[in-house]
Amino acid sequence: MGAVASWPPLDSEVLSFSSEAVTYRDLLITGAATGLLSGLVAEAAAGERLLRSSPEGPPRDAVRAEAKKFRRARHLESGEDLRVWLASRGLTLDEFDHYISRVVARASAGSGEPDAERGELTSKLLFGELAFSGAWRVFADTAVRLFAAEQLSRRGNPSWPRPEPGQPATAKEKPVTAEDKLGRPPAEVLEVLRPFGAFNLAWCGERLGVLRSRARALDDVERQIRSSEAVRPRIEDYRLEWALFRYDELRLRSRAAAMEALSCARADRLPADEIARRAGTELTPRRARREELPAGHAALLDGAAQDEALGPIEHAGGFSVLWLRERSRPDGADPEVVERAVAELLSEALERAATGAVREIDQL
Repeated sequence: MGAVASWPPLDSEVLSFSSEAVTYRDLLITGAATGLLSGLVAEAAAGERLLRSSPEGPPRDAVRAEAKKFRRARHLESGEDLRVWLASRGLTLDEFDHYISRVVARASAGSGEPDAERGELTSKLLFGELAFSGAWRVFADTAVRLFAAEQLSRRGNPSWPRPEPGQPATAKEKPVTAEDKLGRPPAEVLEVLRPFGAFNLAWCGERLGVLRSRARALDDVERQIRSSEAVRPRIEDYRLEWALFRYDELRLRSRAAAMEALSCARADRLPADEIARRAGTELTPRRARREELPAGHAALLDGAAQDEALGPIEHAGGFSVLWLRERSRPDGADPEVVERAVAELLSEALERAATGAVREIDQL
């Protein structure tokens, strides 16, 4: 298959890793090797299939709202800003509208897995999906993480504390490692890349070898961090933000209904499920870390007693009443908390390693 005339030119340099030039072609194989590109193609195919099945398309007000969200995220305040952004990527307003329609159609269809069947997707449409979705930035961030891990591994002394006394350096690994995710054979990766232009099998094999080596380095760095003394202090640093709350939520349409529910709980001491039954709605159990709680929830739940009724809390759909069931501080024995701490420490170590060594040549 010949070269595809779409933005960006695949052999243009986009990043610099010290003395290594990184092209858009390199980013594409990073996306293909990690499975990110296959997911993007599947989502584009799902969106196209949904649009074809509904000739009238998604509601225009939903499309306009999604377009506004897209522009706000990219600081495209005026119509001219949007046109310049599109023109710099070889895209048109019609393609923008079509992409936004795909996004809305997928969202309206629910959160099921997208169909892996590619169908009739043009290279132009797929390159547009890459540009609109922000996939180039995701591919670039992935490539930078792998490169930074290699740099840390070569230094042999990344800046985190030594392993905890009595804990082996090879602590228990996560079920799926970075190297596991790059285990696809070159021919399979080449098939994923086919719609995007000409890719040589030997080149694919060589680049996959580099990516796998860097993935092994990333796994090694993570293992060292996981077994280091830095994990427990990081958990302690976030003892408030990572506190776990389990609570029940009763959503009601009016403040009056919420106040009535609170009166039933406080004055009449009715259980929450009975109040929900009388209100003709459901009691929803929730589980969230403090930093994930919706606005207004955290302040009430922080000082609440167990099983205390709280509220009312106003939100877009009405008002909520909450019942705190359990509040627990983060603990080093909690695997979820350990994963959060390790992820933060790993990201910080990789960011330090990339600083000064990674340069962005083209604007993603």
